Amino acid sequence: MRRRMSAERRQELAEATLETMKEEGFARTTVQRVSARAGLAQGLVHHYFATKAEMVEAAIRLSSTEISKELVRLLAKAETPRQRLDAVVRANLVPAVFNPEVTRAWLAFAAEAETHPRYGRIVRAIYARMRSNLRHALKGLVGPEVVEDLALTIALMIDGAWMRCALGGADLGAEEVAARIGAVIDATLSLSAAAGVASGSARDPNP
Repeated sequence: MRRRMSAERRQELAEATLETMKEEGFARTTVQRVSARAGLAQGLVHHYFATKAEMVEAAIRLSSTEISKELVRLLAKAETPRQRLDAVVRANLVPAVFNPEVTRAWLAFAAEAETHPRYGRIVRAIYARMRSNLRHALKGLVGPEVVEDLALTIALMIDGAWMRCALGGADLGAEEVAARIGAVIDATLSLSAAAGVASGSARDPNP
């Protein structure tokens, strides 16, 4: 019972930290502000999180969990490899995280990761998970020789969409972003298929 209450309290504080980051910005997110938002004494907050870094880590992991939950939901409905790839893209554009407040918080967090080893490990883990999900979805669509390059290309497009959103690009909603990324994917898949057919014809002297 005590362990469950502790987990719930940590969840509440992670949510309060994320909300503070969204409203106040990364630099102004402090234990004092988080404790005030959560309605807890600072001493009690320190009981669950020893430092601001620990609170921020929990908040970022919380936002990452929203992507994971959406991915599970979308994959359950996907019936083809192309739909599974679309699920990975769209999960990274779920409204819970693809909004100016969260993307700005993430951008500030990623900038801090350059000089903060703990944050750096989290950023690398999140990117590695996204790339892994993309590679897995692409294996049913393209040859192994292009999986890695195409996964990187799609990841960069998602990164670009997050950065545009963080910098005020609210004119592009998640649906339009997903459609544009999907169009690039479809064009790339068509070119890859055409190249495969051409290559096969060149190798076969008697078609």
